[in-house]
Amino acid sequence: MNDGYGIASPVDRERILKEVRAVSRQLWEAGNRPQALALGVIMLNIESQFLGGDDAAFVKAATDALIKEALA
Repeated sequence: MNDGYGIASPVDRERILKEVRAVSRQLWEAGNRPQALALGVIMLNIESQFLGGDDAAFVKAATDALIKEALA
């Protein structure tokens, strides 16, 4: 997902985020809250790599830590 997102145009990235939000919402409504949250964290992590600034760096570091903890 990360590689494909990285080469996508800004318009395609927005479309990807819209689709992922829809899937995440479906997961949440179906009661699959852990999966919905994980998908959101992953997308925040990926998106933060393509934004500049302190806020994006904070989001990247925080989501990296969450992902690392989840994989432990």
